[in-house]
Amino acid sequence: MPTAVFLIIAVTTAVLIWFEAQRMREYVIRRCSAICDASGLQLLDETVALAALRLQRDTRGRLRLHRRYQFDVSERGTDRLRGWITLTGMAVEQIHIDGTDGAVILEQDRRLLH
Repeated sequence: MPTAVFLIIAVTTAVLIWFEAQRMREYVIRRCSAICDASGLQLLDETVALAALRLQRDTRGRLRLHRRYQFDVSERGTDRLRGWITLTGMAVEQIHIDGTDGAVILEQDRRLLH
């Protein structure tokens, strides 16, 4: 009987983690879309993917999940540019998009994103 209870808890935990990951991905897509729209870029939303995950303290000293997502954008519809966004908890820390010639198209820090 304890094995069945453990299995139920493990499956429930895995499902909750998966739902949270999907919720955060959708949140990142919305934030990146808004930033790209304001910058005249097109977000290629199927490219948004979690690249890093770790624990980090926020500005109040609390432990939060620190996530880094990579994504692709397009300036003209025919090009593909790499970008990334970092979040601590739900707060966007930084967004960065590289240009085709190696120049940075967009780089904003937390002061500009709140």
